[in-house]
Amino acid sequence: MSALWMERGKTSGYWKLTGAWDVLSLARFLRAAIRQSARPCADVFQEKLGKMEHISQYEFEVLQDAHDHNDIHISGVFFVDFSKHHFGFWFPGQGWRVYPFQDISSAAFKASRKNSATKEECLERFFGALEGRPFRTDPLLTEKEA
Repeated sequence: MSALWMERGKTSGYWKLTGAWDVLSLARFLRAAIRQSARPCADVFQEKLGKMEHISQYEFEVLQDAHDHNDIHISGVFFVDFSKHHFGFWFPGQGWRVYPFQDISSAAFKASRKNSATKEECLERFFGALEGRPFRTDPLLTEKEA
């Protein structure tokens, strides 16, 4: 299972995802959604997630805390803001890392270039591509506050 906080314009929601998605999986979903132009990016992204259960902010924070304490049942906690084009993930022990969509999309591409790479190698490539890129630690900061 994983958790997602999603901002879609004026609407915001918290979701528990049945899929045990990791950061690279969601980054790939985001890249695919960005690259298509026929439908809204948020719709394409959400369809790829599979079964989702709407949860409260408190329930989201409980899942985030469990992930922070390395609960093996929580594979990831994520933030996506489609109006500001930001994607974030909770890094256990360190907090939020929120990047522009373009940085996440590029990192997902770089991580996926070698078909024979193991999942660990792909994750290493993904994080390597983000290394040195500026990121935010608070998903709600505005451009002026960052």
